[in-house]
Amino acid sequence: MDIQRKALILNSCIRENSNTEALLGVFRDEFSRLTGSVPDEIRLAEADIGPCTACRYCQQDWSKYTCSQRDDMDWISGRILDAELLIAASPIHFWYAAPPLMSAMDRLAYSMDMYYGGEKGPAFLKGKSLCAVTSCGYPISKGSDLWEEGMKRAAKHMKMRWLGILAERHMGYDVPFMDKKKEEDARAFAHEIFQKWNA
Repeated sequence: MDIQRKALILNSCIRENSNTEALLGVFRDEFSRLTGSVPDEIRLAEADIGPCTACRYCQQDWSKYTCSQRDDMDWISGRILDAELLIAASPIHFWYAAPPLMSAMDRLAYSMDMYYGGEKGPAFLKGKSLCAVTSCGYPISKGSDLWEEGMKRAAKHMKMRWLGILAERHMGYDVPFMDKKKEEDARAFAHEIFQKWNA
């Protein structure tokens, strides 16, 4: 594997040591073993990210990321553009990703895609890969399905490669989240993403 290729985790977990982070930890360790390097990580819940205002300021310059807002997306955007694989990690809140990731994705949809001016321009994330890690409290088919579909559509819209999602269910507050099967699933997902990323 080309050691110059970079993976970036966009961690939207608001609570430290959450179920999603436990799952992500196993995935990250196995993925790091496969690639020989630990993915970079941004804790979005600790960042200042305002919502997109649809002002279209970003559409004026097709050569780089721009935004009328001066917040942490200035430096986060650089890390995203530098990465070849984005790993979105978020618990499911009300059938979708947690607010920090949604604010970031909302901003990326405009500022990384020159689609919203008088003419259609480039997609800055074209060719990069995207996958996701999540946990929810409902059956997977009814808990994470909406977010999975949303991420697939986001990848297509931004001309990225959608590699898949790891979703696991928490069976209740009085039941430990992690078990042997979830650990095995997370390791298997790391192998799946590694293989698809390098295909």
